[in-house]
Amino acid sequence: MEQAPLYDQLNLNILYYSSPNNTLKNTKIPSYQCPSDNAWLGAESGVNYVVSAGPTTFWRIPLGEQLGMFNYRRTVSFRDLKDGSSNVIAASEALHGDNNSTYHPQQDLVRGTAFPSGFARVFTTKASLDAYGVTCRANGAPGGSATHSHTHREWLNGIGCQTVFNTLNTPNSDNPDCHPCTGCGWYDSQGVWSARSRHTGGVQVLMGDGSVHFISENVDMRTWQNLGHIQDGNPVGEY
Repeated sequence: MEQAPLYDQLNLNILYYSSPNNTLKNTKIPSYQCPSDNAWLGAESGVNYVVSAGPTTFWRIPLGEQLGMFNYRRTVSFRDLKDGSSNVIAASEALHGDNNSTYHPQQDLVRGTAFPSGFARVFTTKASLDAYGVTCRANGAPGGSATHSHTHREWLNGIGCQTVFNTLNTPNSDNPDCHPCTGCGWYDSQGVWSARSRHTGGVQVLMGDGSVHFISENVDMRTWQNLGHIQDGNPVGEY
């Protein structure tokens, strides 16, 4: 990334919003910006590339349910990629918010929306995701519950809808990014945060072996979820 001077100033033993990190995190890094997305309209850095938590809701779930390359408290090394590094998603594109009060489902986050009954934390079904999406869209509409247009604004903030996504909904899903927490911070919650881009028909995805693939937004949902899992053992097939 050619950012050694910036990296050397960071204190990785403290929170991202503590000094000196609270200032350094606002450094705009051009290579973290996708040229196809709109410019981030805020003092923060903005970031369009997010790491994969796999087919899970990510935050504070049991270690045995943390299945992606990047997890809340489970460390993954290359030897853990039992499906093969070329068959596991490491990172993807995402769209950052526009930092205003107008809700845009493809960019913004809906907060305070409880998961529906039977919503699984791992390999969530399409029926559950779509049902959740309906409720989230209603809460994000004018007059709905709180929404945030601050998504993907800080590259140093390692939480969902900032630098983490999950492979639950397929890319560019009509279901908005959404999570249930109301009593925590804006983003430190389990949730559903999808890969998104302004490219026609899909997203660019980085695999564990360093290769980049364009994956269609029409990809089979189970294939997409399997691609997020480091060792599900299922054949991936065409995507």
